[in-house]
Amino acid sequence: VFRTNAMVLVPVDRPAQIVEMALELLGAAPVQVEVECAAQKPVLADRQHLAEALCSVLSNAVDAIRAKGGPGPDDRIRVRLYQDRGSMVFEVSDTGEGIDKKALRRIFEPFYTSRNTKNNWGMGLTYVQQIVRGHYGEVSIESQAGVGTTLYLAIPVYTNAKEEL
Repeated sequence: VFRTNAMVLVPVDRPAQIVEMALELLGAAPVQVEVECAAQKPVLADRQHLAEALCSVLSNAVDAIRAKGGPGPDDRIRVRLYQDRGSMVFEVSDTGEGIDKKALRRIFEPFYTSRNTKNNWGMGLTYVQQIVRGHYGEVSIESQAGVGTTLYLAIPVYTNAKEEL
């Protein structure tokens, strides 16, 4: 058996499947995870790679809540899936420690990390960005130190040109 890391983009009619796969990869989270899936449109995606990227974002959210001293009763991670213009957006918000403005400019740099552990190589968000770009999408982030962080993974909606003829 040969394994390759090449992505294969195929139509995914229900992008919520990717959220479900990411939550399965994450396993039992010590934090409440709320999921809200609004109207869904098909996307071209490599389910496994995109689910791994989303799982990485979820794992960071758990770490951010732990770094703040949580999880407490008010701590939660919210995953929203919705359409915004021509994209399906996977939005992940947390009530963690947030990221200060100086660090925010560097978070997508390879090997940059604010957590010095033997398990953290500082490649998580670099990987997420590469995967999303491989889907012709964009990653954006909003964060406020002490309040929390929201990451947006926007993947273009897939329209089959043959169906529109």
